[in-house]
Amino acid sequence: MKKSFAIIFCLCMLLISATVLPVSAQEKVSYDEAFGAASGMSLYNTQVVLGMTADGIAKGVYSMEIANGVTREQSAMLGVLNSYVAQLIQSPSTPESDRTALVAISSCIGRLNETINALNAYIQNPTVINADNFQVKRKASYAAIAELLGIKK
Repeated sequence: MKKSFAIIFCLCMLLISATVLPVSAQEKVSYDEAFGAASGMSLYNTQVVLGMTADGIAKGVYSMEIANGVTREQSAMLGVLNSYVAQLIQSPSTPESDRTALVAISSCIGRLNETINALNAYIQNPTVINADNFQVKRKASYAAIAELLGIKK
């Protein structure tokens, strides 16, 4: 019985090490890569949230109060991200290739802020002109995010 247990135990350890070792042998992800990926996800998700909020207002699902709350929250989160991005851009230890990516992220944040401003105008006054302006800003922010993330149009 002890011999069977020892053989099963060894086989299990072999299987575990066969699945774990290739992962540990891979190159580790850097903080820069993780920050970039999280930033990209944040930008993309903000774009989606703004579009859904506009749809909710247009269809009468969201009240003005709820929509304003969503845009405030999104704006605040973008502000936090932008402050980190700005600090990294200014840091002398940031490599130039990372700085270029950070400037692109900052540009996308600026585009999203323009989209938020246009959505706020539409929320306050849902006219055709404000709806059209929101669509222009929404498309511009999406184009910038898609380019940054390499999303095919």
